[in-house]
Amino acid sequence: MIRLYTFCLIFSLSVVLYLITVPIAQAQAQGAGLFDFFCQSVQAGVASGPQQNFCLFQGLNNAINNLQQQQQLQQQQCPTGTILQGNTCIPFNQFQQQPTTCPINTVLINGICQTQTTQLPPIANAGPSQTVPSVSTVTLDGTASFAQNGAAITSFLWNQISGPAVALTQATTASPTFTAPTVNSTSTTTVSFNLVVTDSNGLVSAPSSVTITVTPQL
Repeated sequence: MIRLYTFCLIFSLSVVLYLITVPIAQAQAQGAGLFDFFCQSVQAGVASGPQQNFCLFQGLNNAINNLQQQQQLQQQQCPTGTILQGNTCIPFNQFQQQPTTCPINTVLINGICQTQTTQLPPIANAGPSQTVPSVSTVTLDGTASFAQNGAAITSFLWNQISGPAVALTQATTASPTFTAPTVNSTSTTTVSFNLVVTDSNGLVSAPSSVTITVTPQL
C-alpha cells in the first residue's frame, strides 16, 4: 500500500514537473522573455491567478515596441530633415523637436500636425503706421497677412477710410502705393486705410487698418 502511494506521488510530481518544464523549454527555445513564459504557462493551464496579469504587461510591452519600430520605419521613409505624419513628409525642426510646417487642411497643435475640422478665416495685417513728408510716394505693407488651415492668401483689397482723398495704385495687391497729400508748413494730416484679405478656401478676414501721418516737406 505504501509503495503504491509512493508510486502515485512520484508519478503526479513527474507530470507537474513536465507541465512546468515544457513551457519553459519552449520559451527558451523561441527566445521568449519573461512575459512570454508567463503567458505560455497560463495558456498551458499551469499558471493562474495573479500571474495572468503579466499577460497584460506583455501586451503593453509589445505595443510599445511595435510603435517604436513603426516610428523608426516612418523616419527612414522620409528625406533627411523631414518626418512622416499621416502620408506626408514634412520639414522637421531639430532644435524645437517639432514640425515647422503642416500639410494643407492640418494645423500644428502641441508639435503634431492634426486635422483642423473648423476652417479659420485669414488674418489681415495692414502693416505699421508711418510718418511721411508731403507729396512723397508712400507704400503700404500687407505682406504680414496670412491664411490658416494650410490655405493661402488669394486676394488683397485696400480702401481709404479717412483723410484727404488719395489715389491708390494697385489697390488689390499686398503693397499698393499712393502720393501723400500736400500740407502747408504749419500743419500735418493723416490718411487711414483698411485691408481685407481672402484665402483659397473663400474665407474673408476682418479688416485691419493703418494710419499714415503726413508732415510738411523739410
